Amino acid sequence: MWGQIALAAFTFVSGAYSADASRKGANLSADADDKASRYSLLTANERIRRLQKEAQLTKYNVLEEAGRNKGKVNTMAKEAIATATTEGGGSGAEVGSGTTRSNLRIMAQDAFLAQLDIEIGANKNIESIQRESKLNSETIWKDAKYQSDQYRDKADATRKTGNNMHTANMLNTIVQTGSIASKAKFKSTPDEPKTKPDYSSIYAKSKYGPQNKPY
Repeated sequence: MWGQIALAAFTFVSGAYSADASRKGANLSADADDKASRYSLLTANERIRRLQKEAQLTKYNVLEEAGRNKGKVNTMAKEAIATATTEGGGSGAEVGSGTTRSNLRIMAQDAFLAQLDIEIGANKNIESIQRESKLNSETIWKDAKYQSDQYRDKADATRKTGNNMHTANMLNTIVQTGSIASKAKFKSTPDEPKTKPDYSSIYAKSKYGPQNKPY
């Protein structure tokens, strides 16, 4: 009897321990997937931050180069105008004369247009850099979000499966424990005799029986 009880207790404890261990293993696996899900987004944020920083630096370089080029054009224009003025004066032409004034105006316009072209080109480059940076950032985030969702869904499915398996294992353990415990035989009080006792015989043998009467 006690052996069956001990076996039933051992079956329940070992089954419950195994069920809990299985669910803990599933939860650990799910936690790892949750961590991977968060890491995917964190990595994407870091990549986007570096990408935007590089784009900003490139934009500054474009503006700086454009400024230098505009300065060169301006310097060249001033030198050309100064040379034209000197040559015009040396040739006997007045600086304010129509031809000289027209030439100087053309030089100034050419310089202005050259500087304008530099500025327009720089702005186009900046727009292209910003557009490319935005598209790359969106692609990085989209891919990371998809990967993060995959990890999270996997974690949820793992936990659900672990909980279901835990419930199934515990039910199976309870059934096995009950089956083993039901085989234990307990001593019970003997049944009362089904036939009535022979009171006449008992009476005859007692001290009150006929053989003991004083008369």
